[in-house]
Amino acid sequence: MEKIRNRNIIILSILAFTILSMLYIFPVVYLFYNSFFEKGILGGQDRFVGLSNYFSILNSPKIYQSILSSIIFTSASVVFQVAFGLSFAILTYRKFKGVDILRWIFILPYFLPTVVVVIIWHFITDPVVGILGDFLINIGVGPVDFRDPSNSFLAMLLVSVFESFPFCFVLILSRLMLISNDYYLMSMLDGISATKTFAKITFPEIKNTLIILIWLRILITGIKFDVPYLVYGYRGQNFFSETIAVWLYRISFEQFNSGSAFAGAMIIIILIIIVQILFLKIFKKRTI
Repeated sequence: MEKIRNRNIIILSILAFTILSMLYIFPVVYLFYNSFFEKGILGGQDRFVGLSNYFSILNSPKIYQSILSSIIFTSASVVFQVAFGLSFAILTYRKFKGVDILRWIFILPYFLPTVVVVIIWHFITDPVVGILGDFLINIGVGPVDFRDPSNSFLAMLLVSVFESFPFCFVLILSRLMLISNDYYLMSMLDGISATKTFAKITFPEIKNTLIILIWLRILITGIKFDVPYLVYGYRGQNFFSETIAVWLYRISFEQFNSGSAFAGAMIIIILIIIVQILFLKIFKKRTI
């Protein structure tokens, strides 16, 4: 019986490693290998160029502009994603009539494809027929065209927060529901205000969840391609829509310089790994 169990463990481990290799390890190895070549166009011969692609990327001012753009977009997006997720989770973690329907409404945007979310917000923010556009006119702000290059950052932010805050909402809500009601009952009997209750009971209980959640959202949002590109990037170059993912896409599929795009992607992967290691070390110290 023990031999059968050990054999099953080995088989499942090999299967898991094979799937992991196909999904993660092989693409990274392929990326790393091709970053040393100048790729031929339309089936042309590849040419080995060593580290030239890396030097080309690092010497381009565009990489630093795109990284700055990604940092600004990611920072603003994550702040609002977590803020909305936390607010709605606190609003709905207690049972009341209709709370289940409310929770499903908050979760729904996460199941929508990004392109659908972008189309929805294009209609909502349309300066002529959009609900938000009409509202801004009525309050005296005037028509605001979110498709205008000067408003690209705000449009990207709206779409990013709308489609991603449900992820934050679900994680925070699940953690809130694990907190014992006895804490809140004692707090209420002692006459402690809601603000102090949140600071002394709720926040310490969800702090580690928030740290991990913020880190996950930074990783996911920081390398996002679809939102910046679909909101404005496909129309042309703009500082805010030209994130690192969009810029590498342009290098590969518009300038047909796949080798440099591979090198740029490898640089970003290395930076993410370094920052990830630092984060894990800091988080481990904080939780010990």
